[in-house]
Amino acid sequence: LALDAFRLYAQLPDKYKDAYYQLVLYPVNACSNLYEMYYAVAMNRQLAAQKDLRANRYADVVKECFVRDSLLQVEYNTAIAGGKWM
Repeated sequence: LALDAFRLYAQLPDKYKDAYYQLVLYPVNACSNLYEMYYAVAMNRQLAAQKDLRANRYADVVKECFVRDSLLQVEYNTAIAGGKWM
């Protein structure tokens, strides 16, 4: 879904991109990131309970998701409509 949303965004005329980003692309990307984080948390907990070292990789994925979320918010607040939401 995220890839489809981005493909559509890339094809839009510039005058529609801010609205599309706000209403479609940002929510899809944010939800995709959140689902990835939830999955990584669940896998981390399961593997950690089994004392499986792969749990560390999932912990890293969770950290990456937090960073990605921050970057998405910065982009939303500064890039859309020339920083309209700041």
